[in-house]
Amino acid sequence: MVTPLITVAVIYILGIVFAAYCFFALEFFLVALVFLFFIALICFRRSIHISKFFLFLSVFLLGCVLCNLHLRPPSPGHIKNFISPWVTGLTGTIVEEPQLKGNRLSFLLKCERWTPDFCNDTDSYPVRGLVRVNYSQDEVADLDFSYGDRVSLFGRLQEPRVLHNPILFDYKTYLRNKGIFAVFHCAEIEKLGRGSVNVLSRLVFRLRRSFKESIDRTLSGEEAGLLKGVMLGDKKDISADLRNMFISTGLAHTLAVSGLHVGLVVSIFYFFLRFLKLSKRICAIFNIPAVITYCLITGANPPAVRATILSVIVLSAILIEREPDLLNSLALAGLIILLINPLSLFDASFQLSFVATLGIIYLVPFFEKWFGYARHTEIAEGKFSPVLPRWIATPLSVSIAAQICIMPLIAYYFNKVSLIAFIANLFIVPILGVVLALGFTSAILGMVCFSLARYVAMANFALLWYFIQTIKFFGLFPFASLIVATPSPIFIAGYYLAMFTPQFKYGKWVLFSLLVASAIFIWSKIFLAPVENRLKVIFFDVGQGQSVFIRLPSRRIILIDGGNPYIGESVLLPFLREQGIWKVDAVVSTHSHADHLGGLISVIDDFKIRRVLMGEAEDSSPLSTSFWQLVRKNKIPYDMLNSGDEIRIGEREKIQVFNPPLNSSLNKDDNSLVLKLIYGKFEMLLPSDITSKIQNGLIMEFAGI
Repeated sequence: MVTPLITVAVIYILGIVFAAYCFFALEFFLVALVFLFFIALICFRRSIHISKFFLFLSVFLLGCVLCNLHLRPPSPGHIKNFISPWVTGLTGTIVEEPQLKGNRLSFLLKCERWTPDFCNDTDSYPVRGLVRVNYSQDEVADLDFSYGDRVSLFGRLQEPRVLHNPILFDYKTYLRNKGIFAVFHCAEIEKLGRGSVNVLSRLVFRLRRSFKESIDRTLSGEEAGLLKGVMLGDKKDISADLRNMFISTGLAHTLAVSGLHVGLVVSIFYFFLRFLKLSKRICAIFNIPAVITYCLITGANPPAVRATILSVIVLSAILIEREPDLLNSLALAGLIILLINPLSLFDASFQLSFVATLGIIYLVPFFEKWFGYARHTEIAEGKFSPVLPRWIATPLSVSIAAQICIMPLIAYYFNKVSLIAFIANLFIVPILGVVLALGFTSAILGMVCFSLARYVAMANFALLWYFIQTIKFFGLFPFASLIVATPSPIFIAGYYLAMFTPQFKYGKWVLFSLLVASAIFIWSKIFLAPVENRLKVIFFDVGQGQSVFIRLPSRRIILIDGGNPYIGESVLLPFLREQGIWKVDAVVSTHSHADHLGGLISVIDDFKIRRVLMGEAEDSSPLSTSFWQLVRKNKIPYDMLNSGDEIRIGEREKIQVFNPPLNSSLNKDDNSLVLKLIYGKFEMLLPSDITSKIQNGLIMEFAGI
């Protein structure tokens, strides 16, 4: 049933979408909002239906106004208005836990004062807004910064850098959706003392830090990193290989604090209080601040906020002895999040969380009946015969419903679909509640009694070890996950329209047909990729360096160089996945400098590579060592190329090698592979990093070619 609250939520969302894609001045939206709201009030006594119509229009415009305010902050003192290419000063307070990766320190700064040092002006100006600060120095590890510190910075305030590549993760939009419009590249940093931070936020941060320190004292290795991941959403101590296995097995949601975690925490505290013989109302009263605190400790991301609001509503219903309406509660949770930040609507975690919850509400009853579990009266009357016991049917139904609902969004955002997620979740999710219960117990005890905390952590160690080994077991399956091309919005819309058909007559057959169509779609994208009758060459924007993608008419894929390691992760992998590519016929490394070889490492680690072509042998650099270790580990055939070699690909396609000469002793740049791609009458030269001296020599040597 569509209630007024659900209607308001849908109309408000439509207003956000309209404002995001259709630019109008903020003044226009404000005037229209006030005008329509007064019309609604005037019409209230004469016609309730007309009044509702204008109120709904007012809600639509409210979404437009708030979205516009977040997209284009009107304040002249906002930090985005002070972006410049010059060196400036900035003072503010750190409002998140600083992250240290190698020699790079990163944190979020709440701005207070801006100083235009470039014009020798000693005055400073008040500013507001958030800035992402990056600081890279050799001595950064010796700097001790934490949440709430007030700091003075000296460097450049710039817009987030945007590389102009196809299917690139839009970092600038990602930051904007979180209210961050600028990045500060810091050259010098000085601590000024403690800044003014909300008392509650400071207490929450200290509690989170105490939990992490307690976990590190009682556990070590992968188990400690995993517990911090599933309990606090802190994934920095989990290896990249293990994180990839979580994604491949469809269990990445266990590392991001979501509705599952919040629901388990509520259940743990509720049943613990019930064990102490407290009444249901008293349990609910104590549980509400506990679940809110947990949400704040984990960072209050959209899935956690959504689940917290739903939990508070359910607990409040226990207090007043009423049955909560889950759909209304979900609509209210969405409204609260989007009123605080309308741009959360475009966040993948927000969409995945709400779609999964909506699917569970609609589809779990259908699947429970499908597995033969129903009300006892219906079973007694012979309408249903139980095939599976309830303790198996319900978790299985929830797992299948959630995976069915998020599958198109996972394919759209990550270009991966897990084929074993349904089974893997059955082995992991049931123990997650016990892991969290023991984790909280050991973390709390670790702050008061280390010896007792150690015993509890030892029990949890066995479960965490099982957790990790199960992930590795399923992650090593040959087809644990499949790379798929990005589905079209039309396909996604049709998918979700069909998803709710089980509520109607013959709906289960429509749902079954949907699953079959989805399977055909996925496999066809993998094995029946369309043949293009033309050569396709893409030069990626990698900053300094080179990366070239070549798709031949014969469907063969060649990747020449990969830029730096960041380009491999943020540009090449997303692009290849979006294209539905799961194998690369040839990876070519012109030389082993980081801005050419670095990005190829993630490609050969994540994709099936048929052959590697190199211009020079392995050297002692860390990147070269990592590259060759992966080549040997994956048993990839490789060839060394020299001047005069020719690679015949097809009847009309070949690659000629002009450099380096055999047994060359030149430096790395001059020893780079120089390639000439020939397709029919089309010819393209790729000179890599050779200097003018080598260029002139090649011109003389190959002048007639």
